[in-house]
Amino acid sequence: MTGRLAAAVRSRPLWLDIGIGLAVVAGATLVCLALFAVFGTARTGIVFLTSVMLVGATRGLRSSLIAALLATFSYNYFLAGREYGFQLPTDEEFHNLVLFSVAAFFTGSLTGRLRASESSAVRRLTVVDALLHVERVSEDCADEPMLLERITASVAASLPALELSLKSPPAEGAKAAGESTGQASFPVMVGAERVAVIAWTPGPAEFDDFIELLADRVGSHIARMRAL
Repeated sequence: MTGRLAAAVRSRPLWLDIGIGLAVVAGATLVCLALFAVFGTARTGIVFLTSVMLVGATRGLRSSLIAALLATFSYNYFLAGREYGFQLPTDEEFHNLVLFSVAAFFTGSLTGRLRASESSAVRRLTVVDALLHVERVSEDCADEPMLLERITASVAASLPALELSLKSPPAEGAKAAGESTGQASFPVMVGAERVAVIAWTPGPAEFDDFIELLADRVGSHIARMRAL
């Protein structure tokens, strides 16, 4: 889980996280300045806290931590003194920074986990749908080469990211399918006999589980065809 979350963070541009955090904190600053003008109070940390949590809930951990830092700077510059400018940080500002950071961490982490869970659920549904398609295309195959070809095409249509190939086992001493391209491989067995090899590009755990299920179903279909 942690590795996938890290990969997701790296895939998002840093400038976008900074830009969104800056825009939301700028809006919060305007609200705080309006409250200060009307009520004469600079104790508007709840507004910045809300903005940090909003960024965390919509963008994730990195954006919310950036927003927490920007909110602290904004509060210091616009609201800490009588005139605009950076002031020496007070105990209240340190308290705000800690509060913003804690809120950013929890809301951002929760959002990241929820998104990862949602993506996992979508992948599982896709895997189930791919297996159903495999069953359909396997029903009226006349021979094993046709079966392997149809299943490969079906999986390619349902899960193109796998870059899967399903072939007869290599000759003795030859390289296994996928060995030269860095793909993973998995044998299809009928009893003690290896009847085919699945090669695919490794990905999420749900896809690895799919490979094992696919190998089992292909082996069952080949065993059925040979028994006829």
